[in-house]
Amino acid sequence: MSIRDSLTNLGNRRYLEQNIERELAYIERERRADKDISLGIYIFDIDHFKKVNDNYGHQAGDEVLVEISRRINQTIRDSDLFIRWGGEEFVYIARLNKESEIYLLADRILNSINQELFEISNFEPIKVTCTIGVVKYPFINTTNQSMWSKLISLADAALYYGKIKSRNCWVVINNESVESELQVDKLLTQSLEESLQCPKMNKSITIKTSFD
Repeated sequence: MSIRDSLTNLGNRRYLEQNIERELAYIERERRADKDISLGIYIFDIDHFKKVNDNYGHQAGDEVLVEISRRINQTIRDSDLFIRWGGEEFVYIARLNKESEIYLLADRILNSINQELFEISNFEPIKVTCTIGVVKYPFINTTNQSMWSKLISLADAALYYGKIKSRNCWVVINNESVESELQVDKLLTQSLEESLQCPKMNKSITIKTSFD
């Protein structure tokens, strides 16, 4: 089975599944000496991508996907994982040496996309933006390494919140008192906005956004 996306040449979901355990093992090993080390789990997609396809055609949409892949690849490190998750969605996994880096990398992604217009065939250059949802691994204290897939879903909830509130932004979910997988599962049963408004849940997580 292919582990590469044929359009962008990025790794696909299968590629991530084959490589994520390496990153999780690295973090577990390094955190024995330094608890500040973690992974940033980012999921982002192109804002109003359907309009790009509708207004300029699917070839233009493909060109935008390829160009975004190129721009992000130029800003990340060799140790990072950057994959096409599907459609106009991407997942980026990055090693973090300190907490502030999670926000710096989110800014870097936005800046790389916003820095200049996108050239597409047969049309004037267009502006393209994206919205990013982010969580940090480890999110809770657990030996279950499969938690990463739930964290991608949680980051996706942050992305959706960003879409509703702003677009062209990032939203980071920070854990304040979530301790178990059951609590994570509870967060995933509702929107992030509902969790933040729920008296029992709004103290368990906080968010930081680029539009605060």
